[in-house]
Amino acid sequence: MPVWYFPALAGLILALFGLNALGGLSGPARILQATLIILLAVGMGALVGRVSFNQPAYRGTRVPWVTVGASGLLAGAVPVAAILLDDVLGSWVWLMAGVILAAGILALGVPYERRHRGA
Repeated sequence: MPVWYFPALAGLILALFGLNALGGLSGPARILQATLIILLAVGMGALVGRVSFNQPAYRGTRVPWVTVGASGLLAGAVPVAAILLDDVLGSWVWLMAGVILAAGILALGVPYERRHRGA
């Protein structure tokens, strides 16, 4: 993995969730917000696809699907919680959810990159 990959992914997540935190927008501002959210999501998908699927070291490797699945469920629970809490607590929960998810990506990704650097 490139050194910049996990920090870039965390930054994109934080930006995406931060845009969701902007409540009360209407008209052109709301359209711009939605457009930026879509562009960030597509960009994040492209980044993950480009980095993950083009790594020769990943070909023929064994994936720990239980760990991957549990991580995916946990990561998926963060935006679901933000959706459920948005009406109750306000749109600021999106920013907190973004911080939590970005911190999780960095907490798991940076040590992973360091452990496998040069391997």
